[in-house]
Amino acid sequence: MSSVPIRLRLTLWYTLILALALLCFGLFLYFTTARALHTQVDTSLQLVASQAVANLQDEDGRPALQNSDEPGPLPALLAARGYVIRLLADTGEVLDGTGEYRRLPVVVPAPGLATCMAAGEPWRLYTTALTYLPDHEGPSEGSASAGTGAGVRTYLQVAQSLAGVREAEGQMRLLLAFAIPVAVILAAAGGAFLADRALRPIDRITREARRVGAEDLGRRLNLKLPDDEVGRLARTFDEMLARLDKAFRRERQFTSDAAHELRTPLTVLKGAIGVALHRPRTAAQYREVLRNLEAEVDRLIALAEDLLTLARSESTAPGDQGSTADLAQVAALAVERLRSFATARGVFLELDMPVPLPVAGDPDRLGRAIYNLVHNGVKYTTAGGHVRVSGQILARPQGTNTPLVAPSTAHATAEVRVADDGPGISPEDLPHVFDRFFRADRARTRTGSEEPASGAGAGLGLTIARSIAGAHGGDIAATSTPGGGSTFVLRLPLAPHP
Repeated sequence: MSSVPIRLRLTLWYTLILALALLCFGLFLYFTTARALHTQVDTSLQLVASQAVANLQDEDGRPALQNSDEPGPLPALLAARGYVIRLLADTGEVLDGTGEYRRLPVVVPAPGLATCMAAGEPWRLYTTALTYLPDHEGPSEGSASAGTGAGVRTYLQVAQSLAGVREAEGQMRLLLAFAIPVAVILAAAGGAFLADRALRPIDRITREARRVGAEDLGRRLNLKLPDDEVGRLARTFDEMLARLDKAFRRERQFTSDAAHELRTPLTVLKGAIGVALHRPRTAAQYREVLRNLEAEVDRLIALAEDLLTLARSESTAPGDQGSTADLAQVAALAVERLRSFATARGVFLELDMPVPLPVAGDPDRLGRAIYNLVHNGVKYTTAGGHVRVSGQILARPQGTNTPLVAPSTAHATAEVRVADDGPGISPEDLPHVFDRFFRADRARTRTGSEEPASGAGAGLGLTIARSIAGAHGGDIAATSTPGGGSTFVLRLPLAPHP
């Protein structure tokens, strides 16, 4: 069944459900109508019997019908409408009758309604008991004095043929037997048309998706569809293609930049080795070459480690809830690690952490993020400048867009701010500072061996920091004024109190 096209399955299910619904409705209509017809016959028989009893007459001391052929008497009028009326004694003897009463079988009468067959034709029969008292004004319905010497027990029977009812039932069966299949066939055709019309955009989506390849992610469906399920599917598909296109472009750029970054130290290594082998040198010269080679190898190792760290950060599920880290302590450790680096560059490094900043996450990875932020600030601050690392707890009221404000409440956020008074970042470069291998000041070169091995100079430090923050459910924002310094703010959700 799974290989059957969905439009055919929809049509079959729609047709089956409609056929069952029409069948149930047809049966209900048929039996309801048939019951109503039979009820109408029974009611009319009882009404005719009451009128006939009221119009009985006395002949030689026994009840009799008004059998005049003139149109006036009631029995003659009822006989003309297909009713049969007869009088029976309690022994089954027919005392009088009108209409085709001789066609009916003579049986011992029993009060009530019954169905009998006469010449192969069904009849509906109503019997009522009468007590005829000659000294009274006339007969009456009931069973008083039945079987006594005071009167003669008689029965009045009114009958009507059910041929008309059976014919009506037959016509209804024929009509339903014809109408239901025709309706199902028309509904199946309509269902197939609607299913094809509804699924046609999905076919277009399928055809367009087959044309999209890894080298052609710029294609879009651009289907002008209403805001329904199919329309939302098409727009979601376009959005997915846009994300994939962006990711592929980023990965291609990353591969190109990584190759470029790796080529430079490898070229240096190759050149240094070639120069050393070009002619015999002294032991001191060979040691100098080896030191230079060692420095370049250290840069390659740092770059490889940064690439591995970045890959792990982007593939890790957000939020490591297995441990808790105090950002205040993590920041203090990062500052102490960079203290000598800042002193060598003539940069004053300040720390202001008045309160603990507990967050859920890995202390080592969060320390790497803060380390990269502080290192970036020290690196781009001129001698005599300051880099200030501060922290606080902020809270944003739930469901509002108001800025973060103190004090700590529900939905609190831990914030670490790294501010420097360096040359700043231009407005054109600021949106790209977290891109891989991006350098805000392209005129700067590596500072040499004085930089700690942290990917410095490769353009991955801020990228790694932001990736780590995102993996912990937070983010890093950057603000800067050319000539007025830069500020990087790390925000993470505050860990709930145990």
